[in-house]
Amino acid sequence: MKNCLLYICCLLIFVAFPAISSCAQTAPAKKSPAHAVIWASSSAGYIGESEVDGVASWKRLNERIKSANDGHGLNARRSYDRGIPASFEASAMAPDPALCQVSIGSFKPSWKETADGTNAMAIKQFIQSIPDNHEVYLVFHHEPEDEALGKAGHNPDLLQHAFARFVDVVLTSGKPNVHPCFVLMTWTFKEKSKRNPDDFNLAKYVKPEQLKKVIAGIDGYADDPSVSAKEIFDPSLTKIATWGFTRFGIFETGAHASSVATARSAWVKGLGDWANSRNDIELVSWFNNGNGQHAGPAGWYLGNWYKQGDTYTWDDGDGTIAAYAKVIKN
Repeated sequence: MKNCLLYICCLLIFVAFPAISSCAQTAPAKKSPAHAVIWASSSAGYIGESEVDGVASWKRLNERIKSANDGHGLNARRSYDRGIPASFEASAMAPDPALCQVSIGSFKPSWKETADGTNAMAIKQFIQSIPDNHEVYLVFHHEPEDEALGKAGHNPDLLQHAFARFVDVVLTSGKPNVHPCFVLMTWTFKEKSKRNPDDFNLAKYVKPEQLKKVIAGIDGYADDPSVSAKEIFDPSLTKIATWGFTRFGIFETGAHASSVATARSAWVKGLGDWANSRNDIELVSWFNNGNGQHAGPAGWYLGNWYKQGDTYTWDDGDGTIAAYAKVIKN
């Protein structure tokens, strides 16, 4: 009898195992907490304000988000540097450890000096000055396409060589908390741009074993909030994936207002649903700023802001702050 029961049990396990194995293979992948989306914003004072670095603006937005979100705030701040900062403390990211867990920063070393390695030590010293307990997504030349196509002495091949050298410097600096990144424009991937996206294949000279360490970034905006984030970003990311990159980020985004009062908050919700549904989006940063070619008179700020004389008032009449707070929490 014991042998019979043992035989039946073994048979049941054998029969069930393929089904169990099949379920494991077909079940949708779940995003691990370690790869949850990092939600960020840039920082800039309101148009006409005297604030230079925008930290007060970032803190002001973050407090609004936390008050709408049971204390959950932004995970990161987006900032921009020129040249090679002498150190982390001398960079635009310096205030971040007291504000948030992550910095998303850009800097602009010489392409030629990066490609030929003459500035490698300066870049390495800057990277090694970053605190070990602070995570940094470091962008080499944010949106380099215009410069590659229109600046004397610059071209896509030089950019590709420089980026590969930058990646190698970052990954050999002994700083696993610093991630090498690039950021291209969604415009470059549209036929209207008359550009060949493959000219900006920044995997071209990167060592194959280093590709999975790079965060491939894209910037894109909704001039019309009826065009979803998925429609804006998926074509570019699909193309970039063919170059061999597997980790992605949205380094700048925003949506304009429309005649429909709830359109912008609905767009923000769609952005969150889209980013959180993927397993390969590491960060999303709202361009909370009044600058940019298509910013318009009110900029890309979350919420509504008004100026009377030198006095600014701010509210969430369009629901975008509450919507952004909700995607952060999710």
